[in-house]
Amino acid sequence: MSQVAKVVEWVNQDGRPLWWRHAIRIALGHGEIKPEFVDVLYNLAKMEFGLLLKDQIYPANISPVKVMGFDVEEHSINLLSLGMVRNVSSLVPGQTLNFAPNGLTVVYGDNGAGKSSYAKILKSACLTRGEVPNILTNIFKPSTENPQATLCFSSAGGEPIPYIWEKDGEDSPELKSIRIFDSKSAVHYISKEDRVEYKPAELKLLDELVSVCLEVKRRLLDEQKHHSAPHPIFGYNPSTKVNAFLQSLNNLPIAESTTTLDSHCSGIVNLAT
Repeated sequence: MSQVAKVVEWVNQDGRPLWWRHAIRIALGHGEIKPEFVDVLYNLAKMEFGLLLKDQIYPANISPVKVMGFDVEEHSINLLSLGMVRNVSSLVPGQTLNFAPNGLTVVYGDNGAGKSSYAKILKSACLTRGEVPNILTNIFKPSTENPQATLCFSSAGGEPIPYIWEKDGEDSPELKSIRIFDSKSAVHYISKEDRVEYKPAELKLLDELVSVCLEVKRRLLDEQKHHSAPHPIFGYNPSTKVNAFLQSLNNLPIAESTTTLDSHCSGIVNLAT
């Protein structure tokens, strides 16, 4: 078992905060937890502990993390073909791209021929760095059919194994061991800080988790401080007994001031009368 797999196994254990799973899942998929993901994780943590209502994607976000593509690879995996594409952009059904099991395969064509659409399928079915592209259907032929394609691969040089890829479907552990690199992946690398460093992936995962935990804690403390701080009441004549009473409430802890205020209230006051 790889060290990354051990981190994933640890975060999936009972007793760990469930929102940690999604944090690790994001770190695995994107290499880091970007600021735009912190809001999602913050709300997820509040949902877990009953501070927010659970939304429709809550069950998926707290599901166990899969380690596909980051475990120890026992055999070499070769991608052999991509074809039988259905309802992906304007790709023509029935076409097949064949890849040589060894060496280099060059795919070329005019603009709009579908090269990028094939690359998006590969980036979705396999692993990539940066954002996983959104697979669009054919807007010229609307259909409710889920985008689909068939990829063939071989394990340790064995017989071809077909895998039917579907958008948002189950992933293939074998295909997740293949890395896809394109110009968008290059931007993901070169857009980072100009600094050379190396840190084992498992330590990077834990660093990202610690950072987001500290940020979630900071936000919770700020929110708690906002709700626990007394709110002074102004606008009364300082010489009146009403103002003196209200000022005395401001100097009491919240629980005590609430009890004191309740003891002086005989019932519900209709302010409209």
